[in-house]
Amino acid sequence: MAILDWFFIVSIAVIILLVLFFLVNGVVFIRFNSQLRTLKKKRPKNKKKRKQWMRRCKNIEKLRKKSIVRFLACMMFIALLGGGAFYSQYYQSTHLNQDDSTALLQGYVLVKELEVQFDKIPETDNSEKVGATIDDLSGRLASYGVRIASSRLGEEAQSSLNRLYQKMKEFGVNTTGQPFDSLKNAENYDSYKSDLNAMKNIQKKIFKQFNIQESSIK
Repeated sequence: MAILDWFFIVSIAVIILLVLFFLVNGVVFIRFNSQLRTLKKKRPKNKKKRKQWMRRCKNIEKLRKKSIVRFLACMMFIALLGGGAFYSQYYQSTHLNQDDSTALLQGYVLVKELEVQFDKIPETDNSEKVGATIDDLSGRLASYGVRIASSRLGEEAQSSLNRLYQKMKEFGVNTTGQPFDSLKNAENYDSYKSDLNAMKNIQKKIFKQFNIQESSIK
């Protein structure tokens, strides 16, 4: 489990405890407030009793002020932890985790290299080498079928990543083990090039979503 997940769970647990303390302290404050109001209405005329009355009023006032401080402290910590917990969830929904980041960058390199190899197909003198390289790269793309975007990401980001993973898998499955003549066939070749462009467009969209500079991974 990621550090931010632990932070969120611990924050929520602490917030629940603070809310309970906040409510209890609120009840205590109301009680002291009520006692103080009642006591002030019963100001004794006797000098000795008045001193005791004043001392008791001061004690209750002191306890009341302490409860106010605790009340405000609870509110502050609840706000801080609540804001931190919310931000941790927001951060995870707008940033790639390590697995998705690695998969995206490796996928970018694979698609880029496949595009280079497919560009060689029409005029290559070494069809065996080009075919073997495409077969290897396609096999690695096919493994993306087991990948699923992190559920912590926003809905749009999840959809884009899962669509990319699916297209990469399909392309890998369709081209792995294909004879070179089949890859070179005009109809198949155009279809594969179109699929590569589709994957590149999805990658660009994801890079834009997560502010990734394509030039930094070239």
